[in-house]
Amino acid sequence: MEKLWVLIDSGIAWLKGKLNPEGLDKLDAKLQAMADRGIPVAAGVMVLTGIGMSAKLDDSDYIATGIGGAIGVVALGYLSHRFTEGCRTAGMGDRSKLSLEVYLDLIICGLILASVGAVLAGLGLLFDGEFDEAAAVWSGGFVCLLCAWTFNDKDRLGVEIDTEAGASNDLLSLYSISLRALLRIAVPVSSFVVIVATAMTLLSMLGLLASDGMDSYKYTAGVTAGTMMILGGVAAPVYVYLYYAVLSFLVSFAENILSIKDIAKHTRE
Repeated sequence: MEKLWVLIDSGIAWLKGKLNPEGLDKLDAKLQAMADRGIPVAAGVMVLTGIGMSAKLDDSDYIATGIGGAIGVVALGYLSHRFTEGCRTAGMGDRSKLSLEVYLDLIICGLILASVGAVLAGLGLLFDGEFDEAAAVWSGGFVCLLCAWTFNDKDRLGVEIDTEAGASNDLLSLYSISLRALLRIAVPVSSFVVIVATAMTLLSMLGLLASDGMDSYKYTAGVTAGTMMILGGVAAPVYVYLYYAVLSFLVSFAENILSIKDIAKHTRE
């Protein structure tokens, strides 16, 4: 069995070698550049969607909704711009110890398997004509890939492997590491979601304009889901950072309690 274990270790090492930090930085930069151009496009799609749905469904309220959505995209885009630096750099000096690196290996392999599964599931949905569902599943798979890529960068997440430290703080360390990983993927995920959601909304709108009868309801739902996805994607850095801020306080509080207990223990000894 030793040969099998060595083979599996080699496979994991090869996989982790492909998920290098430089590649993640390049992907992030490309997504950010596309999103910078995509936010004005998303705002324009919101307005066009409102006009198109108003004409198709004979309801002028959709025009106001489209304009309001475009204003929301711009406002949330500005807020996200202000929170982006925090998502990239907050907690860079934090350090969390793990007793074994196998924790990270299991997380990375699990996320990669989830990403591959999402690709296959999305292809099945695509062949069935479920374009919106396929896009959503592929987006989830891409997020899993970004998470795996981020977990593979121990320096960026502030991970230290110390086999002599014991496993007493491993759960708290994993929680802290996962929280920082969530923060690091906020910006690239936001960029990706804005790009995909804008394309999905536009395609659904074109389908709505060309559809009749029951198909109209399907495309209307696609347009609605797409616009909500755009707004959620644009705002991602904002709510992820605020989520990080609240939970970081709880983690720091727990770590301080553990430190006090350790000091008390050493004092008694």
